[in-house]
Amino acid sequence: MLKCASLYTYEIDDLATAIKEISDQLDEKIVLLKNTVGILMCHPEFVASGVVKHICEKLPFDLLGITTAAQAINEQAGDLILTIFVMTSDDVCFKTGVTGGLEENINEPIKTAVDGVTIGMTKSPSLALVFPPLIFKYSGDSYVNVMQKSIPNVPIFGAIATDDTLTYHLSETIYKGENSRSTMPFILCYGNINPRFVVGTFPEDKIMPNK
Repeated sequence: MLKCASLYTYEIDDLATAIKEISDQLDEKIVLLKNTVGILMCHPEFVASGVVKHICEKLPFDLLGITTAAQAINEQAGDLILTIFVMTSDDVCFKTGVTGGLEENINEPIKTAVDGVTIGMTKSPSLALVFPPLIFKYSGDSYVNVMQKSIPNVPIFGAIATDDTLTYHLSETIYKGENSRSTMPFILCYGNINPRFVVGTFPEDKIMPNK
């Protein structure tokens, strides 16, 4: 069984208040099981202020993710917000990793990182969650295609780092409190998990004629 909970804070400046809000929600919403991981997304201001690093150091499980322009969870929505999606389970194992810099080449760094995480595992993961950096010469498909070479036939889902500036120069990925403009953190999920993907779109009469 996989259990999940969404946590959030709007506190950008006060480290103690930010971790208290996150910890209180964690205690209230979910009991951590044997294996736990957290997907962290936030406005870049949370990285600059040190809140991200502080929360990653204080929580008892790996945190990784990206900066965003805006986001929403069950209770809240906004731009100046930090959220953590916690996944915990006794029969799903989470293996986390991060690539080296991807500015010049994505093939070898991704292969090396994935091989390092999968070494010793007797089965393929059931799901991969990837969080690539925003590098303009690569599309989202570029990362997926390279990942599939190392973990063929494994469903892959994720999001690319972004921000709310015109040039996207504050976009960064996050891995265990460290931020980067060029590395890709990822989670490989093993065990009793069976992902399903649902694709939806807008009705044609609701789509504006000019793109």
